[in-house]
Amino acid sequence: MIKFGNQTEEPSTWFSEEADWNTPDGSVIAVWEGCVITEEEHPDFISFVKKEIDSEVEPIGSFKTAEDMTVFVFLVKTNVARFSTWRFKLPGMRWWFDMFWRVNGGRNVSEMEIVPIITKLGLKINGVNQDVYDEVES
Repeated sequence: MIKFGNQTEEPSTWFSEEADWNTPDGSVIAVWEGCVITEEEHPDFISFVKKEIDSEVEPIGSFKTAEDMTVFVFLVKTNVARFSTWRFKLPGMRWWFDMFWRVNGGRNVSEMEIVPIITKLGLKINGVNQDVYDEVES
């Protein structure tokens, strides 16, 4: 569960409940905390994972946590079981579920740059597919 920062007494915007650790088409969502991979480097990342463990991945994008840590988001589309153990060799690589699940403490994000990632993943925010924004008090 993720809580958007910069909100006062208003109800928090949360998403990523227990059912949201895969995309609607069944791909597993992974994150790499502290890793910065630019769009230009996406083909290199795809090739690296393919060469290492013969798994197909799809880069989604990056966002920052409230602690100002960059998190790279991608999908694991094939060979998930092998990827699951291989990822432990790379510090900070986790499943989306592990990073945002309520039991693990959720994650507070301060940047709204995560909204496009949620949209690309096909996840829902407060049960609807719509943009989320902070209201400014007058």
